[in-house]
Amino acid sequence: MSERTEAESSPECACGCHRNRTCFLLVIVGLALAASTLWRGQVRAPARAPAAVAAGVAAPAAPDATVAVYYFHGGIRCEKCLEIERVSRETVLSFYAEDLAAGRMSWQSVDYMLPENLHFMDEFNLKHPSLAVETRQRGAPVARLVLSNTWDKVEAQEDLEAYVVKGIEGFRNGQEGEAVGAARLR
Repeated sequence: MSERTEAESSPECACGCHRNRTCFLLVIVGLALAASTLWRGQVRAPARAPAAVAAGVAAPAAPDATVAVYYFHGGIRCEKCLEIERVSRETVLSFYAEDLAAGRMSWQSVDYMLPENLHFMDEFNLKHPSLAVETRQRGAPVARLVLSNTWDKVEAQEDLEAYVVKGIEGFRNGQEGEAVGAARLR
């Protein structure tokens, strides 16, 4: 009777490595590296230059007063965080298409945990992923608003869409606050 080594007794996988566990671990490491690369490749807000528009929506020369809508998130994101961003982005891009095209508004998804974006945590008083609105006059921030109830609205897409529009419109008209569960900064 001949003795078989572990490599000979293990079934050979498609890559020929003889060890399913080794192949599985290599695949997991490869997927982790790919995910990390994708996260680093996300559109990021440049430090102190929030007039750039993310998500492929380019703004022409901006007028004196603009509104920036931000979705602030960390590097590791849960399903709810991703859903809040998706619904908020789609709502802004569809409801405010004319403002975006005219450069009166911009949308940005910002990883506030990146070193170049840490200043946003202080500027917007962020404690967790948040949707925020900022008015800028000649490039300088004038007022900021964090829409704090997005996490309460995420379960029903229509509720979140309505909350986003009501929050932005209230902010633009100076009527935000308790009615939309928001907090004005500065």
